[in-house]
Amino acid sequence: MKTEQLNMPPSIVETKITKAPKNYEGYLYRFTNLKNNMMYLGVHKGFVEDEYWQSSTDKDFTKVFSNSASELLYEILDYGTYDEMTVKEHTVLKKVDAKNNQLYYNKSNGSPRQPVADLEKCKGLLARIENGEFNAGKEPIKDLMDLERLQVRTEDIGKHQTEIKQKIEDAGGNTDKCNPVVIYEERGSEGSDVIGDGNHTLMAADKSKGAHEVPVARISKKIHKDYSDEEIRGIGNLLNRREDIVKEYTTNEDAIKWIVGRAAKGVDVYSDSNKEWLIEYGHTRQRISTILKKAEQEVEEGKLAQLNHIFCKYDAEPHKSRMDNKVEQNRTGDTMCFSISSGLFDWRKVINKLFDNTEYNKKTGTYDIVKPNVIIVVHHPSVAFEDDWKMNNQPAQMARINHFLKPLGYNVKLVEMETTMPNGVV
Repeated sequence: MKTEQLNMPPSIVETKITKAPKNYEGYLYRFTNLKNNMMYLGVHKGFVEDEYWQSSTDKDFTKVFSNSASELLYEILDYGTYDEMTVKEHTVLKKVDAKNNQLYYNKSNGSPRQPVADLEKCKGLLARIENGEFNAGKEPIKDLMDLERLQVRTEDIGKHQTEIKQKIEDAGGNTDKCNPVVIYEERGSEGSDVIGDGNHTLMAADKSKGAHEVPVARISKKIHKDYSDEEIRGIGNLLNRREDIVKEYTTNEDAIKWIVGRAAKGVDVYSDSNKEWLIEYGHTRQRISTILKKAEQEVEEGKLAQLNHIFCKYDAEPHKSRMDNKVEQNRTGDTMCFSISSGLFDWRKVINKLFDNTEYNKKTGTYDIVKPNVIIVVHHPSVAFEDDWKMNNQPAQMARINHFLKPLGYNVKLVEMETTMPNGVV
């Protein structure tokens, strides 16, 4: 909306309001006192049209805000879910330590409504690890095998371990080229040390002929104590983000597991924070989209399980047979029927099916329709695809059907398979 439509207090003399998306739950805003450059950052759950301004408890700021002689710049910095906006507010305020910063009116560094995995903080420790600051030489393999492991990967990758083992054996048991096993001191149960990265190197070295010790990097408790387990796991994934002869990429499955784990703590699957981490892990945009969709599906299936429901996967039994039966039951003398996924409404498949439903008329030199009625049974590969189908895809496909197929004489009907059902029902 245009800023002149807002009934703004007289203290606001300048605005910078970015265009709002179609759907948002809240926004992040900032006031700047143009006379002394002091700022106040806040979030609001609602819409710009609410004409909500601020909720500061700072007496100096409220005095400035209510004074018509003041000169304030009002900015809306970002839009999104309310929870995510509280995270972004906290991230900005914490970075400048606003509660102790003379340039901020804020009395606190915010209260994020989701767990915060501080990417910049983690990248700082990551850089120190990769720069070798914590390298502590080599230690006997046998002394490390029984240490706790802060698991990052979804599973041990046998093929990768075999490759490392062969590399070590080719070097006569020498492990100089192996990246250090990262150890967080006194982080485990009863103050034991914990391995945060390097499990595959350690396992491969243990199985190889001739290897007796591996490089280690030891991080003291005073350094890692302010990092959550989520952040430590994040650092582990970042350490695996690039190609190396003794490392493996952070796989899609590893990333999905991490996203699902964050979702269990209240972090939105599609949050900007998750996307930023996935970019740092080295995933492409297309792969990130796939990871987030699969993570969302796992989250939805987890919620369904709690309700004693299951998600119907129509590419596998017994649901595939149920769909095939429905297709067969809808086939009659004047009706053709076939199934298609809402995840890929393939018009080539539709056209091919319709062409198979025609007969060549030698007299007219045209193709005549055999069955004018068409029922397309639609199944959804995920709950997210079902939502998108109902809101966007179905109306778009019906518009195309009415524009292209109806004038040809086809009467097309879309029928959906149920996405979920009570567990135990087939």
